[in-house]
Amino acid sequence: MRRRILIIDPACGAAGDMFLGALTDLGADFEAVCRVLATLPAGGFHLQREKVLRGGVAATKVHVHLDALGGGEEGPHGEVIPADAQHHGGAHFHGAHGRHQHHGHHGNDGPVRGLAEIRSIIQTSALPPAAKSLALHAFQLLGEAEALAHNVPVEDVHFHEVGATDAIVDICGTALLVTELGVAAVYSRPVATGSGRVRCAHGDIAVPAPATRHLLGDFPTRPAPVERELLTPTGAALLRALNPTLIIPAHRVVAEGFGAGTMDFATCANVLRLQIAEIEAAP
Repeated sequence: MRRRILIIDPACGAAGDMFLGALTDLGADFEAVCRVLATLPAGGFHLQREKVLRGGVAATKVHVHLDALGGGEEGPHGEVIPADAQHHGGAHFHGAHGRHQHHGHHGNDGPVRGLAEIRSIIQTSALPPAAKSLALHAFQLLGEAEALAHNVPVEDVHFHEVGATDAIVDICGTALLVTELGVAAVYSRPVATGSGRVRCAHGDIAVPAPATRHLLGDFPTRPAPVERELLTPTGAALLRALNPTLIIPAHRVVAEGFGAGTMDFATCANVLRLQIAEIEAAP
């Protein structure tokens, strides 16, 4: 008797949109996913997928377009997200007393969403119960990590509306597709976090960013192939919420999907690989 498992291969890091792209690449019904995600009361948005090459590897890139921004992915004041921005949501933080932090992506001073509002958005959607549970767990982990990183209570953690919408869609879409896979277990190889330094509101900080570092805990890492932020807080939150086993058994791969990051690096294929495999079940 065989069991189906999911293997995560974050050799070039992970982000929320990379998870969603890889799961879509595995053959998910993208239109059905869009219909379920459209029930999230998170403001107007729509999804677009495209096939791209990253390091010569064909992968799926999923874009979250915010209707309030004219269908674009710009910031709220018209600024374009930097071309090297790997992260899609969750990185923009407001703590107590209005302190603002961000991990080197598109900064803004627009509306923010707290964890309580995000929980309500997820709970009132048409996501199946298992997907809601996984998405809520990922956001709780993300909020707790940001709270530790900025020394504030978890309920004082707020996310910019643009970043929060991206993160909600990426996390909920990932939760929906993972729970629909019907796998018996999840496994993961070590994750590349990246290296170097990244801009924040008050200067440069080392990669991985503090919230990402808290989320990682003792999760195994591998040497970074490039000096960039490869593992984002949203990607790390999804990794921890999926709670993968780290010793992968002998298996037979039956399908795989590749989710594209934003940049195209010369030294590694900037993709997240997900594999569906079969293992022999214990008698």
